[in-house]
Amino acid sequence: MKNLFLTLSSARINHWIKNIFILPGFALALAVENISLGNFISLFIAIMSVNCLASANYSLNEILDKKFDRNHPYKKERPLAKG
Repeated sequence: MKNLFLTLSSARINHWIKNIFILPGFALALAVENISLGNFISLFIAIMSVNCLASANYSLNEILDKKFDRNHPYKKERPLAKG
């Protein structure tokens, strides 16, 4: 259970809301092209892919910067920096 919490907190799921900026591009595509169910499935897959890539980037940053984060006043509370 502790490993699951560590994984989820390192992935920073609460930051996924920033990936909503994919939607204006989708709206523009809808204005040009007809809509179908496949388009919404593709949008869902695209959003989840961007979210997973962002989480991978956050996790990689956690791993590479944990030594430096231990000395930072706020970042020292991150799971990997705590040890």
